[in-house]
Amino acid sequence: MALTNTTEHTVPADNGEVSLLIARQVEPGHEETFEAWAHGILETAAGFPDHLGYGLFRPATQGGPWFLVHRFRDQAALPIADALVLTWC
Repeated sequence: MALTNTTEHTVPADNGEVSLLIARQVEPGHEETFEAWAHGILETAAGFPDHLGYGLFRPATQGGPWFLVHRFRDQAALPIADALVLTWC
């Protein structure tokens, strides 16, 4: 087999950022309450030192898990992330 595509792609260097992914199953009929709760957590965490951003992802399929994602500058921020998980999840 001959190599026909020689286009090069670069991959960004690892800059040390870390992500915390939390998956939660929500009982049918409680989605609105969960979403309000999740937004409160996400907004609170946004004020933590070295917090870079967050996301809330609804289920891809009916009854699937919801995902909360937090991004932190580096591993030194993980104790804050651990406290977040233990406090709210």
